[in-house]
Amino acid sequence: MNEALKSISTQQDFWWIIKNTSQSVTVGYRNSYDHPGMDLRLSMIAFKFPKIVTYPLLSPRGMDDIVCLYPASRVAVQKGLYWENEELKNDEVRDWITFWPPIKIALEIVLDKLYKLYSEGGSTTSSIKDSSSAGVRSKI
Repeated sequence: MNEALKSISTQQDFWWIIKNTSQSVTVGYRNSYDHPGMDLRLSMIAFKFPKIVTYPLLSPRGMDDIVCLYPASRVAVQKGLYWENEELKNDEVRDWITFWPPIKIALEIVLDKLYKLYSEGGSTTSSIKDSSSAGVRSKI
């Protein structure tokens, strides 16, 4: 997951894992162009997702975390602030639309690569490490 988040991050848009516990993973997002000069903590969005299980999967790398990224399972930890009529307000829909689509696309690319790899009977360890957006099954 870390690699997938890094693959979609830029100088203006940045996703990262804020906290990784035995029960959940908290993923953060911030942008620097919506609020130039503003404290970046005020332009941050964060959602917590539950872990389903941690166990050795198909990977020889050891323990893997399986995180439930189903939208209904998320908990908003840090809500974004948006200017509306000269007031700072929260907008949960805008938060999710900003936060989720790039992550979803990056994870779909990873799953597609893994599907092709498994269907061709290739080695998972080297190919996953070579992938620019690897991390669906990797250690978080």
